[in-house]
Amino acid sequence: MPRLSAPVGPDEVNRPEDVAKIETILNRLGYFRLNPSQGPSGIYHLELMGSLKAFQAANALVQDGVTDPRGPTVQLFAQQIAEDPGPDHIDDTAPVAPPPEDEKHPPSTPSRPATTDEAVDKAAESALERIKQRINRGRGGGFFLDPKNNPRGFPQRRPLN
Repeated sequence: MPRLSAPVGPDEVNRPEDVAKIETILNRLGYFRLNPSQGPSGIYHLELMGSLKAFQAANALVQDGVTDPRGPTVQLFAQQIAEDPGPDHIDDTAPVAPPPEDEKHPPSTPSRPATTDEAVDKAAESALERIKQRINRGRGGGFFLDPKNNPRGFPQRRPLN
């Protein structure tokens, strides 16, 4: 289970790499849908908070939308991912049939896909890098998400004054 460096939630630190990990985990557990073309955003917003509260409600936890690095929500994330590691998990204990001998193509070492923790960390790092690039290019650096005055319930971008 990837580790959070600080709490994520309303009125919390919300470091982009930690928020991206939460987005990825909730997506993996079926409570949040990532945009397939962009991946995790690294920004804590209303939709993510709702997904986190839905996960907490479904698991009889306090519905505060907060994930503390040592809190019950993160512990439950780890437990549920361990119980169902997903399609990218490799079972090292399962017997593997040797590859067929083929003189034209010598056997090669099969590449091993990333484990769940590695995949989440990689997605979080990738999202953080995209955020840094946008800020450095001047796109997105002068805006913040405004949950007010929004009838559809999605955050709106509003320029800083």
